[in-house]
Amino acid sequence: MATNQILVLGGAGALGRSLISRFTKASWSAINVDIGANSDASQNILINDDVSAKHLVAALQPRLGRPGGFRAIVNAAGGWVGGRVGDADFFDGYERMWKQNVQSSVIAAHLASQLLTSDGLLVLTGAFSATLPTPDMIAYGITKAAVHQLARSLATDGLSQRARVVALLPHVIDTPSNRQGMPGADFSNWTPPEHIAAKVYQWAVGQPPEGTFVDVVTKQGATSFTKVELYSPSS
Repeated sequence: MATNQILVLGGAGALGRSLISRFTKASWSAINVDIGANSDASQNILINDDVSAKHLVAALQPRLGRPGGFRAIVNAAGGWVGGRVGDADFFDGYERMWKQNVQSSVIAAHLASQLLTSDGLLVLTGAFSATLPTPDMIAYGITKAAVHQLARSLATDGLSQRARVVALLPHVIDTPSNRQGMPGADFSNWTPPEHIAAKVYQWAVGQPPEGTFVDVVTKQGATSFTKVELYSPSS
């Protein structure tokens, strides 16, 4: 019997590490694609994120095996930056957010179109805050909104008819960098990455999500995953 495989872009970050840990404990083969290694991964493919998306994908594809080899592909890469559109350093943050949030998601989607099983799962990491105006973190907001549009398009017509596409809409994920940036926050209302990893595993093994967009809310340590509609059916 063939080993189930998951591909995690950003598998060396906090969310990516939780995903790889959860899936390898279930005897899946978990491949990490990142600028850093993860010792829990079945395989690490280290990349240079200074190259174009086209060249990056061309380098990855020969190392990822045959078409249809992955039952799940997750983009756990991403980043955050604050700032307004008129700031002197706006474009520095914008270009970083485009690469970390949009480009990583587009690469994951393209790889899914080639490598995902016909009934596989593609998970992209959006953000609930990007469903609302984000004038004080404009670069983050517009790039996460682009991820939502990508997910919506793929769910409509982009992958196989049986493939599932999910955009996670977390509020705040409980990561070391977020704790460092907001040391006075109530961490009990932040989502542990392990909770997300457990839910993604449930989806991957045959308990599909109820919709494309899933609001991820944690209150006092308990996390809920709720389908939300970001767009009206006719829009």
